[in-house]
Amino acid sequence: MRIERRLSQRIPFIERIKYGLDDHPTFTGYTCDISESGIGIKASKVFPPESEILVDMYIGDEVIRVEGLVVRVTPILSGEASIMGVKISGRTDRVKHIYMQRLNEPHHLDKTTEYD
Repeated sequence: MRIERRLSQRIPFIERIKYGLDDHPTFTGYTCDISESGIGIKASKVFPPESEILVDMYIGDEVIRVEGLVVRVTPILSGEASIMGVKISGRTDRVKHIYMQRLNEPHHLDKTTEYD
C-alpha cells in the first residue's frame, strides 16, 4: 500500500521549462503537473533523488525561476522521457500562487495526475 504524503492534489500543468544543476539551466523539458509544494517534470535528462536543481518555467511572457529538490524519478518506457518529482524549496510563494490560479480554473475539472 502506498502512503500518501502530499498535502495538496496534483493538477495538470504543462509548461515549457529549462532546468539544471547550476545557475544557467540548459536542459529542456516540460512540467506535467503542479501541487502546492512541487512540480512534475517530464524530460529526457533526469537527476537522481536528493539533487538540488534550478528550474526556469516559461509561462506566457514570464520566466519564473524556482529552486527544488528531486524527490523521485519515475522511468517511463525505454526511449521516452522520464518524470522527476521536484519539491520546491525556493520561491514557494510563487508556485503556490500559480497552483491556486490553476486549481480555480474550470477547465482542469477533476483531472489529477498520477505517476508514482
